[in-house]
Amino acid sequence: MNTIETLERDFLEHNKLLTRLIDEVDQRLLGLDLREMSEVPHSATILLFIKAIKSAKVVKTLINSGYGQDALHIACQLFEVMISLEFIAKDPQTRAKNFLEYYYYRIEERNRRLEQYGSAVLVKETGPYKGSDEWAKTSLQEKCQQVNREKEYQLVYFQLNESSHSGVAGLNYYTQRYTNSRGNKIQMFNAGPRETATSDAYWLNLYFIRTIIEAVKTLGTPHFVDIDSGLDLVTNKCLVIEQVAVRLKRMFRQEFPELPINIDFNTTNFKLTVKHVTKGENQKYSMDGDYEGFFLQESLLGYAYQIFKAACKRLKLSVPAQDNYISYNF
Repeated sequence: MNTIETLERDFLEHNKLLTRLIDEVDQRLLGLDLREMSEVPHSATILLFIKAIKSAKVVKTLINSGYGQDALHIACQLFEVMISLEFIAKDPQTRAKNFLEYYYYRIEERNRRLEQYGSAVLVKETGPYKGSDEWAKTSLQEKCQQVNREKEYQLVYFQLNESSHSGVAGLNYYTQRYTNSRGNKIQMFNAGPRETATSDAYWLNLYFIRTIIEAVKTLGTPHFVDIDSGLDLVTNKCLVIEQVAVRLKRMFRQEFPELPINIDFNTTNFKLTVKHVTKGENQKYSMDGDYEGFFLQESLLGYAYQIFKAACKRLKLSVPAQDNYISYNF
C-alpha cells in the first residue's frame, strides 16, 4: 500500500468531512449573487472565504501525498483568516470596511516602492475605498485577545508562524532520533513523502477551516448561513478518536515494527480497540469525555501515549525509553 492509500485509509473520517465541506462550498459558490457580495461586510467575507477554501483543497492534496510539513504552513494562513473573520464579526460593517481599505492602502504602498526604484506604474488600481491602515493598527495578537483566541495564538500560531518563516520551530518534523527495541540509536530524515506531521496538519487545518465556515455563517453571508461546519460535538469526537488511533498505530509501528498489531475504533460507542493479531487478544479503551472545541496536538498525542503504555503493559512489552516520546511527530 503506497503513502496516499495509507493516509486516505488512516484519516477516513477527516477525508470524508473535508471532502464534504469542499464539495458543498463549491456548489454554493456557483449560486452567489454578485450584487449581494458587493455589499459590506459580504464583500470582505467572501474574499477571505475563497482564499480559505482554496487553501483547504491544497491541504488535502499535500497531506495525502505525504507532505504534512508543508500543509502545516497553510494552517498558519488559515489561522490568520479565521481570526480576521471572527474579528470582523464583532463589528461587521466597520471592520469589513477597514479590511477592504487596507487592501488599497497596501497597493498604494507597493506603488510608492516601485516609483522609489524607478519602476513606473502604468495603470494604478482604483476602487470604491480610499486607502487606510486602520485595520493594521490592531495587531494579530490583539485581534486574538478580542475573539478569545489568545491560547491558540500563544500555543499554536506562534510556533506555526516561526516554522513557516524558516525559524527553528518545526525542524523536529524533518528529523527524529530515538532508541529502538534492540537498543540501537536511530536517526530518520523526513524530506518526504512520509507520514510525518500528517496528523498534526490534518487536525489543525480541519479545525481552522471548520471554524472559518462557522464565522462566515455568523456574518450572515448569503448562501452559507445554513451550512453544516462539522463543529458539533459528535463530529469532533469522531475526529479526536481517529487522531488518537492514528498516533497509537504509528507508535507501535515505530517501536515494534514486526509486532502484528491492529488498531480500530468505533464511531458509535467511541471505543478504541488494540488487537494482537497472533494472540487474538482484544483490548478496549473507552474514549468517553467532553470532546467539544479545540484540542492541542500535544493533548491528542498525550491520549495516544497513555493508551500505548497501558497496551504495552498488558501485552508484556517493555515501554520504550521516555526520550523516544520527542520523536513522535505524527
